[in-house]
Amino acid sequence: MAYVIGDLESSKYSGTSWYSLVASNATLAGALVAMTTWGAMIGSLLVFYYENPLGRRKEMLISSLCYGTGALLAGSARGSSAVALIWLGLGRAIYGLGVGFAMHGVPSYIAETAPPSVRGALVSAKEAMIVVGMLLGYGLGAALQHSQGGWRLVFYAAVPVSIFYGLGIASLPPSPRWLGLRGASRAAIVSAAKVVTPLIDEDELMAAVSSNSTQNNDTISLIDALQSLVKTGAQRTALKIGLGLVTFQQITGQPSVLYYTATLFDEIGLGNGAVIGVAVWKLFATLCAVAFADSYGRKTLLYIGCSLMAFALLTLTFTTSTNLIYIVLVAMFIYIGGYQVGFGPVVWTLISEIFPMEARGKALSVAVFTNFALNALITLACSPLLAFSPSLTFAMFFILELIAIVFIKYHVPETKGLSLENITKLLEDDYINRGGGSSQQNFSAETSSLLLSKSPGSTNEDGLSFTC
Repeated sequence: MAYVIGDLESSKYSGTSWYSLVASNATLAGALVAMTTWGAMIGSLLVFYYENPLGRRKEMLISSLCYGTGALLAGSARGSSAVALIWLGLGRAIYGLGVGFAMHGVPSYIAETAPPSVRGALVSAKEAMIVVGMLLGYGLGAALQHSQGGWRLVFYAAVPVSIFYGLGIASLPPSPRWLGLRGASRAAIVSAAKVVTPLIDEDELMAAVSSNSTQNNDTISLIDALQSLVKTGAQRTALKIGLGLVTFQQITGQPSVLYYTATLFDEIGLGNGAVIGVAVWKLFATLCAVAFADSYGRKTLLYIGCSLMAFALLTLTFTTSTNLIYIVLVAMFIYIGGYQVGFGPVVWTLISEIFPMEARGKALSVAVFTNFALNALITLACSPLLAFSPSLTFAMFFILELIAIVFIKYHVPETKGLSLENITKLLEDDYINRGGGSSQQNFSAETSSLLLSKSPGSTNEDGLSFTC
C-alpha cells in the first residue's frame, strides 16, 4: 500500500527527462504526489455505494488489480515530458484507487472473520505491512537511484507483489458475516467453518446466522445510504467515535512532523539512510502495538501513544532552534514511535470493530474518505504553518493532542476480547445511558469485561458469534 511512497526519490538520479520539471515546480511535484491520495478518496467514495454487492473479498481483488495496473502505467511513462507526467499521474491515481478499496476491504474482512482474542493484533498488522511497504519502497529506491531507468524498476517491482496478493485473496472464502447480512445463511455457514473452525455445531450456527440475516437492496439511494449510518443509537455512537478518532489521528500533526523531519534531514545532510532509519523505527513501534493490542487493550495503547506524542510536541514547541537539532530529532522519533503505537494501528482496529454489521461497510468507507481528505488538507497546510512559526504550529498540535486524550477517555470503549455483536450492544447501552448524547459516562475496560461475561451473545473460545 505504501510501497510507492519512495518512488519519486529514485527518479531524481535515474536519467528521466521529466524529473527536472518536477524538481523545479513545487506545485507540480505536490500535485503528482497527491494523485495517489485523490485516487484513494475516489476509491472510498466508490466503496461507499458498491460495498454491499461487492463484499470484502471482491474489494480486495479490485485493489490488487488497481495496484498492478497503476504500477505498470506509472513505470511505462515515457515520451515527451508532459505526456510522461500525465501517464505517471494516471498510474499513481489508479494505484491510489486500489488503496481506497484495500483500506476498506482489509480491516473489514479481518474484523469479521478473526476471533476476538487475536483480532486486534491482526488488524494492527495491516499497519505493520504498510510500514514494510514503505521500507521496501525507500530501500529499493535508494538502491536504484543512480541506475539509468532504475525508477521504472521501483514501480515494476510492485506488479508481482500485487499478483501474489490477488492470488492469496482469491483463495479466501467470503466474509461469513457479510453473507449472513445478505441473507445467504447456508453460504455463511460454509464460509464460517472455513475461516474460523470446523469444530462447530452447524444447526446452532445456522440459527444464529439466520437471526442476523437480511435481504439488502443493492440499489439503495444516496439519501437512504447516509440515513442508514444513524438509524440506531449504536450506529450514531460508533460514527461519533470513528470520525472523532480519524480526525484526531490527522489533526494532531502526523503529516507535519514527517514533513519537518524530512526537511531537517535535508538541512543537516542526512540522506536515504536516515529516511530508511525512520521507516525501521516505525516498523518496530508498530510491531509493539501488534504484540500488545490484545493483551493491554486498545485504550491503553492509545493512552501510551498519545502521551508520547504530546510529550514530543511539547518538546518541539520549545526546541525548534537549529542549535538544539539533536534534541529535535529525538523528539521527532518519540512522536513517530507514539503515533505508530497508538493512532497508527489502533484507530483502524477500533473502526473495523465498532460499527454494527448493517452499517459497517458504508461507515468504514466514510472513515477512509475522511482520513485521506484530512491528510491531504493537513499536508497542504503544513508547509505554510511551519514557515510561519514551527513553535506555534507544534503548540497547536500539542493542545489538540490533549483534547484527543480527553476524547479517548470519555468516548472510546475498550473492545479487547469482545465479539463484534457485543461491541454493538455496548455502544447501544452507552447511547441509552447518555440520554441520546450527553457525555456523562466514561467507557472502561471493566464495563466491557462485564458485558463480555454476562451478555447472552458472548463468544466462545473460538471467537465465533453471530447473535445480536
